[in-house]
Amino acid sequence: MYSKKVLIIINSLKKGGAERIASEFSFYLDRLGYVPIFLLTDGGYVNYKVPVASKIIKLPLSKYSRTFLFPIITLIQAIYVRLYFGGNFKAISFLHRANLVNALSSFFSNRSVVISERSIFSKSYQGYKYYLMKGLLKIIFLRANKIIAISQVVKNELIANFKLNASKITILHNPINIDEFQLKKEKNKFYSTSKNLNFCTVSRLINSKRVDLVIDLFFKLLKFFPESKLHIIGEGDNKEKLIEKIYDLNIQKNVVFYGNVSNVNSILTKCDVFIFASLYESFGNVVLEATSSGLPVVYTSNLESVSEIYLGSNSLSFSFNENFIEMDVELIFKFIDSLKYESFINERATLLKKYSSDDIFKLYFKEIKG
Repeated sequence: MYSKKVLIIINSLKKGGAERIASEFSFYLDRLGYVPIFLLTDGGYVNYKVPVASKIIKLPLSKYSRTFLFPIITLIQAIYVRLYFGGNFKAISFLHRANLVNALSSFFSNRSVVISERSIFSKSYQGYKYYLMKGLLKIIFLRANKIIAISQVVKNELIANFKLNASKITILHNPINIDEFQLKKEKNKFYSTSKNLNFCTVSRLINSKRVDLVIDLFFKLLKFFPESKLHIIGEGDNKEKLIEKIYDLNIQKNVVFYGNVSNVNSILTKCDVFIFASLYESFGNVVLEATSSGLPVVYTSNLESVSEIYLGSNSLSFSFNENFIEMDVELIFKFIDSLKYESFINERATLLKKYSSDDIFKLYFKEIKG
């Protein structure tokens, strides 16, 4: 049965959006009768589940892949892949260093190179790393037959920074695991009664995620929902500053910090409204998870990738200006207050169909097969 294999080249299987997609895609391949072979550029422990029949190979010198030697390490790893697997195999790679290994190992062969681009390049690197990675990525894009962009935002970024032909780039959003993020039946109580709410956000507590802005908005919303709570899930360097901020605003009794948790879904299902105010996002998995869990999403209007997700819907989300004033807060209140359960459920069902794992992975596999 398992006479065929597909290489999945990725930095690691520890944690992260790309790692989750690689893990879930491997089970799809397994069901089709393919053996997924993971090639890890960074090595490390494996946190995500993989099929029993799959294989995991840590590429040579993986412990040095995040050092200043990474260009040399990447070349050595690419040569290893070329020598070990030959020049005729199906493969897909995720993230920049893995994409480099994929592209470099394909030289002097006729195999198709399929890579997944998941970041906003101009926001990912600074200083000399920006110019170094731009030069290295040009090698990838020169060799790649197909580039899978996670969103229109990422596609536009690739075209603007690397002058790529748009026809070379296919947009495939991340799927959502609706079995993990389920809607509880009691959610209809939120839409039929006026009450104090449980707001929440899931994020790393770092500058670019702007959790301080989430707190500012929540503080303003307390005027309309005075006994509400804000649940903050995540860890990061800004945690102490954020705690200091809630004490300055005297809302420490209204804000709960959870840190990193394994049961995000169980917390989401107990909340009512999700707030998202990141400075930039290449996609926004977490808002899709919030919607799947039954939460309307309130987000800053600068997030084009989030707007892309909710295009055509009215009940699922509301965007507000990041420099919000009292009028913006009142509009958010009106959005929440006017929500209708049936409308939300219908739009949610339509949206989640677009993000079905099997449908999206079928398109991934189509790109790999060529």
